[in-house]
Amino acid sequence: ILENSHPHPLFLTRELKELQQHFNKIEVKQQSGKTQVDPKSGITKVGGTASYIFDNATIESIRTKAGDIRKKIVLCQITST
Repeated sequence: ILENSHPHPLFLTRELKELQQHFNKIEVKQQSGKTQVDPKSGITKVGGTASYIFDNATIESIRTKAGDIRKKIVLCQITST
């Protein structure tokens, strides 16, 4: 969305792409499950679970990067390049 906005916020898209690299270190394991339809309400319940595997260093790197981005925005330390 940001890449298509005008004017293009280069600073923010660059920073968020760097943050995404930290999130990409989290491993996601999904298990499919049974999908059921409740006959009374007609609501479909999709079964399955997801597990997220990460270490403290990964969470700390996400926290640090997100804090850095926030600080730059709040302190108006935004650059156009």
